[in-house]
Amino acid sequence: GGKGTTVTIDFVNTPVTDLIKYFAEITGRNFLLTDDLKGEVTIISHKPVTVGEAYEAFLSALESVGYTTVTVGQLTKVVPTGDASSSPLREYYGGNIPYTDNYVTQIIQLENVSVGDVSGVVKELAGSKAKVIAYSPTNTLIITDSAVNIRRVYRIVSQLDVAAPRSRLEIIPLQNAQASEVQRIIEEIYGGDSSSSANSNTTTNDRSNRRSSSRRNRRSRNRDTPASSSASSTTVGKEGNFIDKIITDERTNSLIVLANDEAIQAIIDLVARIDIDVDPQSRARIHVVYLEHAKAEDVASVLSNLSENSSSSRRSGSRSNRTTQSGRGSLTRGGRDGGRPALPDAEESPSAVAALDGGVRITSDENTNSLVIVATPDQFEILSQVIKKLDIRRKQVFVQAVVLEMASDDTYELGLGVHGGIPNENGDGGFSFGSAQLGGSSLGLSQDSLSGLALGVYGQSFEVSLPDLTGSGTSTTLSIPAFGVALNALASNSAVDIVATPEILTMANEEAKIVVGRNVPFPVSTGRDNNGQPIVSYQREDVATTLKVTPQINESNFVTLELFQEVTEIEEDSKGLDVTSAGFITSKRSAETTVVVHDNQTVVIGGLIGSTDTHVETKIPILGDLPLVGNLFRGKRDVNRKTNLLIFLTPHIIDDPADLEEVYRIKWAQREEFIRRFYGKSKEEQEAELARLLRYSMNRVDQPSPWRTKPESHGNTEIIGGGDGGVVVEGTTATMDDPGPQALPGAAAEPAATDEPDGTEAGALPTGGDAGGR
Repeated sequence: GGKGTTVTIDFVNTPVTDLIKYFAEITGRNFLLTDDLKGEVTIISHKPVTVGEAYEAFLSALESVGYTTVTVGQLTKVVPTGDASSSPLREYYGGNIPYTDNYVTQIIQLENVSVGDVSGVVKELAGSKAKVIAYSPTNTLIITDSAVNIRRVYRIVSQLDVAAPRSRLEIIPLQNAQASEVQRIIEEIYGGDSSSSANSNTTTNDRSNRRSSSRRNRRSRNRDTPASSSASSTTVGKEGNFIDKIITDERTNSLIVLANDEAIQAIIDLVARIDIDVDPQSRARIHVVYLEHAKAEDVASVLSNLSENSSSSRRSGSRSNRTTQSGRGSLTRGGRDGGRPALPDAEESPSAVAALDGGVRITSDENTNSLVIVATPDQFEILSQVIKKLDIRRKQVFVQAVVLEMASDDTYELGLGVHGGIPNENGDGGFSFGSAQLGGSSLGLSQDSLSGLALGVYGQSFEVSLPDLTGSGTSTTLSIPAFGVALNALASNSAVDIVATPEILTMANEEAKIVVGRNVPFPVSTGRDNNGQPIVSYQREDVATTLKVTPQINESNFVTLELFQEVTEIEEDSKGLDVTSAGFITSKRSAETTVVVHDNQTVVIGGLIGSTDTHVETKIPILGDLPLVGNLFRGKRDVNRKTNLLIFLTPHIIDDPADLEEVYRIKWAQREEFIRRFYGKSKEEQEAELARLLRYSMNRVDQPSPWRTKPESHGNTEIIGGGDGGVVVEGTTATMDDPGPQALPGAAAEPAATDEPDGTEAGALPTGGDAGGR
């Protein structure tokens, strides 16, 4: 468009490429873009602007995302600002510099000061991506930066490049006072015409300095202020001392002084007396701190409590130090913990806490996980040290748990039965001792199929007619022995049941919870509707395995585990109750405790939780009580049941991603080993394999942990872990086999005759510690 054409620019989060296309249309320029051009910008104008003004806003938007333009003939290239200095930029001489964010090159010829002295000042004033070259042979300064920054630098350099015999540049940074206010005080004390005295002769300079000294002395007599008293003790009024220029840089809050050595020293002395912390609250600033690991809300709460309670903490802290530095406990102030040791910086701590008294405001932003702090520089410095110690990457803990129910159920049954029969007169029935009907028990023998040891003799059989019970019109006959004696003896026991093997990963000092199970409906109330139909109300409850653990790690890699383990299961109903009305029978096994265990070691929690002895005797009245022959008419059943619930816990500290990689590799190897041992095998073979692994894991000696050792390489084979218990990984296939027989003192070792090669841990306890010794 023409120069007088106006446009409305309103771009919100617009990609840079789309913005360039728009300005190419309205300006008629040809733009050259690179493939890696990216970024979004926002330009909002509430009223129409000219095309030239819009293009300046476009250049500013490009500069904000790290790009600028370079014009080559009729082509405008969009390049990163870091590459602008090596591009053919337009050169400017003198003060005719455009007011734009476009990058240009300015050449400044210095006449009175050395380019080496000025270049140091310019580098501090220029932008972070500016390029400053000092060419000493011609005393020339070459600057490549945005035109806006170069205009400011050129203005400062022009004021510095004045004739000043024996003058040098000095940058005086200020910590508390504002640079413009200090400049005003210095000019008021030493005279505002000191800058013009640089071009006069020495006599004029001396007269100017003497007049300034006279005015200063008169003000000192009229008002006794810190500034005037400080000025009266300086040596600027001496012959030959003068100030050429004083310039302020608000960005760095510094004074740029051009003067001789004596005057510079006098100004430094004066600034030291003025630049003091008079009112800390007046210097409060807003600081934003982005956190990397900790939650901003938690850190803000800690810092807020620290600043709010600093006064009371300082008073109680001084008393507590006097009480506890002896290292002994006290029942009075601060001694309930058994005498905490005094802090190494005990004398400096009260002053640090006192610096936070009042005026500190802290809030958090959840979206950016950052802290917004309003505090003075001194207060913020103290808070920054605390934030640095709180915002650290916490360790993680991978907890493996195995819940075993070891039920020792010993059953002994012994029964002796005698039976006999004679046909009745009709030939369609019989008589049996111990039962009045066929199929009944024979004295002390069970009605079930005989098991265990069963011996017997029987006599000649006879036929017994059975009535038609099916309605088919046909009768059946049953052949039974006329006489028989049977002996049944049975002994049985049960072993180990693996209830659950939960595993969970959590951060230190954070509670983790895992629930695996079902949500089962339980009847809570019953009734009937108007039609007499039953109505049952249900409430769902979890029937599951629950593991809640909170780990805490100390510097010695000991892990404190706050543990809650609960296993709930539905039991079989031996009484045949209706579950729709009576509900399910559930069993609950839980343990809640706190233990301390070293990294990669296994601890066992639990023990004997029940013991039941049952003795059942069945007999025929009178006959079973007869001496000697009474054994032929009775049987007995003894049951001894002991139940143990054992929980095996093994924590693994995760320091870095390499430890997580080790967890993955070992779990994958265990999966492959599980498939190798159990897939495609019969139930008997699987039970035998499981018993072998359990026996091995209970008897093994501690092995070096595979979690934290550096892998060893043998050709294309890598062994994870130390000792003979490493996980062998070759290519992408991992195997884990039982090691050779190793046993604790007094424990039964695994038979030596085995075809299993050496490997690493497997089975119910895939960890680096023994389960039976703890």
